[in-house]
Amino acid sequence: MRLAGFGRVVVMASAVATMGGCYVYSAAPETPAPGTYLTLDLTDRGRVALGDSIGSGAKGLEGTAVSSTDSAYALRVMRVSYLNGSSNDWTGERLVVPRFLVTNAKQKRFSRGRTWAAAAAVGAGVVAFIASRGLLGFGGSESDGGNGPPNQN
Repeated sequence: MRLAGFGRVVVMASAVATMGGCYVYSAAPETPAPGTYLTLDLTDRGRVALGDSIGSGAKGLEGTAVSSTDSAYALRVMRVSYLNGSSNDWTGERLVVPRFLVTNAKQKRFSRGRTWAAAAAVGAGVVAFIASRGLLGFGGSESDGGNGPPNQN
């Protein structure tokens, strides 16, 4: 069975909604383990100090922790976001960010509860879409199709 254009849009939107529900951000531990996905919000001083490395007006970084000490985060940068709303994707370049330049550090974690809730919502949406379009072929027509005897009133 091929999906019509609208059906493809529904399926794609459902997939995106499900993926968005899979993760939650929480406060990063004092010493994040290598491989932990982090987001670091920069202070004003951090924007200035790291301006030559990551561009002026940067508000935050995302990346994977390589190591950390009590004075700095070392990470492989995956994205830099800016005050004007734009962002740049990076390819894992290593950067050391002193902790005093960070105002907020969060870690991205998989959330089973949100994933199940998102999957249930998407499933209900797909079922409602299929039922509203009669895509399974169930249900009959209100007319008799002209196969019955004529009305004798």
